[in-house]
Amino acid sequence: MIRILLILAAAIIAGDNAPPVAPVRPVTDDYFGNKIVDPYRYMENLGDPAVRAWIKAQADYTRKTLDSLPGRAALLAEITKYGNSAPAVVSDVWRAPGDRYFYMKILPQENLAKLYVRQGLDGKETLLIDTDKFKGPHGEPAAINSYVPSHDGRYVAYIVSLAGHEIGNLHVLDTATGADTGETIDRVWDGDVSWRPDNHSFFFTRMQKLGPNASPLELEENSIAYLHIVGQSADTDVPVFGTGVNPGIALDPIDSPGIAVVPGSDFALAVISRGTQSELYIYAAPLASVGRPGTTWTKICDADADVTDVDLHGDDLFLMTHLDASRYKIIKTSVSHPDLANAQVNVPESQGVLKGMSAVADALYVVELDGAVTHLVRVPYGSSPQIVKLPFDGSVDLCDSEPTLAGAMFVGESWIQGPQIYLYDPSSDQVQQTDLRPAGPFDHPDDLVSEEVNVPSYDDTLVPLSIIHQKNIPLDGNRPTFIFAYGAYGITMDPAFGPRSLAWLRRGGVMAIAHVRGG
Repeated sequence: MIRILLILAAAIIAGDNAPPVAPVRPVTDDYFGNKIVDPYRYMENLGDPAVRAWIKAQADYTRKTLDSLPGRAALLAEITKYGNSAPAVVSDVWRAPGDRYFYMKILPQENLAKLYVRQGLDGKETLLIDTDKFKGPHGEPAAINSYVPSHDGRYVAYIVSLAGHEIGNLHVLDTATGADTGETIDRVWDGDVSWRPDNHSFFFTRMQKLGPNASPLELEENSIAYLHIVGQSADTDVPVFGTGVNPGIALDPIDSPGIAVVPGSDFALAVISRGTQSELYIYAAPLASVGRPGTTWTKICDADADVTDVDLHGDDLFLMTHLDASRYKIIKTSVSHPDLANAQVNVPESQGVLKGMSAVADALYVVELDGAVTHLVRVPYGSSPQIVKLPFDGSVDLCDSEPTLAGAMFVGESWIQGPQIYLYDPSSDQVQQTDLRPAGPFDHPDDLVSEEVNVPSYDDTLVPLSIIHQKNIPLDGNRPTFIFAYGAYGITMDPAFGPRSLAWLRRGGVMAIAHVRGG
């Protein structure tokens, strides 16, 4: 945020010292009689020496302008000090049986996270996957896009991509030996990996293989979900859902199917995402039949049901929907005999907005956003919802957890408290702060406060507004204030602690985040 202000200031200070001007080379396209002129089409060719020269000149101009700003060097040093202060950043935690915890961790001197596992919250951690070994032939950095352990933790399916690409290769690690099982499966995005109960095979989604004359734009079309057996070649994988796989089920080319399997349930779900649409298409089939000829898939719902999230617990199928519920509700039906028209309302619509859910051994855990404060709601099976008492007011993000385990692990933070990883134990009704993510020296500043207020918009609709500032500073309209809002795609600005913002706040600045469009 501070850097944005500096860039704006730089533009003002620059004045007549204008940046390099790009040449204009018009290209005209005719789209059904409408002529569209693009003066900078040539810039798409990054190998063009003229384009590279212009980019270099822009970078030199920017560097010179920023470096000339009075006090910038000292401010940047302070921002860097705060931003790199945490001993490590831990994310993507997966709680596994046997008191094991998988997680991604990045150290201050590292650029990309690596995968670790720990036996017990206080146990010694073990490095499982070092991304440095996947670097490209010219030193291109490698990143772990996602990972999914088997139910028993013996194997980890993980996806690695090079040089910032979103599409990568899927590998399988044997955690007992620390070695890969041999397969490298290309054309995998996030994979939608879901392990079967045998812990030796899983379902995953793969993008299509393009022919020699195909357009690269077709790569994201006609994805197919496969069944893969650990250690075998991907050439033997069985297609289980997708275009041309299931007679009688019509799919669009942009549909991306994923198979979801949950321990304790005899059914598998086929969950189809259609492009950028949030609403899902869902089918179910007996798990034992998936991967065999003649699998019968029963339609659960299409986009008209307005379902955006789904989970299973035994025969119970939970669906989060905004149908006749703008703030969402959760309904329950039987996966073996689905009947959405007569589904039970498991969590009714309320003042808060439902954001996610996770069905585990003891209950359905639901994340509910009320203004700028997130609640963790526990819904015991066959009982009424109850709010879990948290040690902070802020945001909650559920961590992945084996459904056979009770309780919930989650990341919690606020505007003035750094993120910590917590574990809720339903037997004691207590929330424990774990040490999986070490606290930084600036993660709990005692000189800051945050306030939640409601401000009337142009039509008198009350919009939640979060205000962060130093203690004892008068909010009289005379303080330098950074105001931010975002309201597209249903994305909300949840409370999050940014240590780099301390440089602004401790200079007497104020930060205000407007939660527009229901955020």
